[in-house]
Amino acid sequence: MAGKSHQKPNQSSSSTTASTNGKITRKRDHTLITNDDSSPVTSPEAKKNKGADETCSNCTGMSKILENISAKLEKLDKIEGIVQSIDEIKEEIKTTKTLVETVQTNVDSLHEDLENVKSQVNNQKYDRETVETEVRKINLVVAGVPDDEKENETLLRSKVQNIFNLMIPKENVSIDTVTRLGKFNQSKTRFVRVRFVTMRERELVWRHVMKQKPNPPVYINEDLPYSVRNAHNVLRKKAKELTDRKIQNKINYSKFCILTPDKNYELNHDLSFKEIAAVNIIPPRIQRNFLDQMDLF
Repeated sequence: MAGKSHQKPNQSSSSTTASTNGKITRKRDHTLITNDDSSPVTSPEAKKNKGADETCSNCTGMSKILENISAKLEKLDKIEGIVQSIDEIKEEIKTTKTLVETVQTNVDSLHEDLENVKSQVNNQKYDRETVETEVRKINLVVAGVPDDEKENETLLRSKVQNIFNLMIPKENVSIDTVTRLGKFNQSKTRFVRVRFVTMRERELVWRHVMKQKPNPPVYINEDLPYSVRNAHNVLRKKAKELTDRKIQNKINYSKFCILTPDKNYELNHDLSFKEIAAVNIIPPRIQRNFLDQMDLF
């Protein structure tokens, strides 16, 4: 129409365009918002972006789930490894236990063999000492014979013979050999081992030991091995202990035991005592003279 002019709306450089009535506003994020109810109207491109965001969110959640599953599987693998290690340790323990039992069996066997060897050694030692005692039985050991560094066998024999003549004036005791024991020492007198010609002469001197003492006094003992002398010393100490306890006793040197009215004390190889109760009950009337009537020597 004439007289009317048409004018196009101005477009600003901004991406947002508003109408003159102000009802619709276009925003850069492709979302249309009406001024009437302010309800969002989502464009297809926005929906696409939203779906992508949701997909990424789901992917992140799945990733975390997978990581948790992977961690649990690793834990399971570790547990299985531990279980396997425990089984291996159990097998090693069983093997070790078997070896220990085998070693213990061998040790027990060796211990038994050792005890048998000890028993055999003790028996042999006892047999040797028995033989040695029998060989020495014809000897006597004299203590107190005057000693001299320049003394010879002839002079020593004369000294011993004079002692025996004083003890037994009416008997002529024949001496086989005389021997000084040990090296000369000015501080003490050495013992003299005397070997007699016959056992009769030895017993003759031995019976007169306690009857007469020459002047200066001498002491005569049996010629026993060291172990036997040590055992006799232990017997004497035990007898003294019993005497101090007011227990009547008597020593049986030949059987290595001490006799009392109630029990016997038997000396073992290790010099300990084994108490043996009396087998028979002794009536009180006989018990009083029990030890005095026993012939032990």
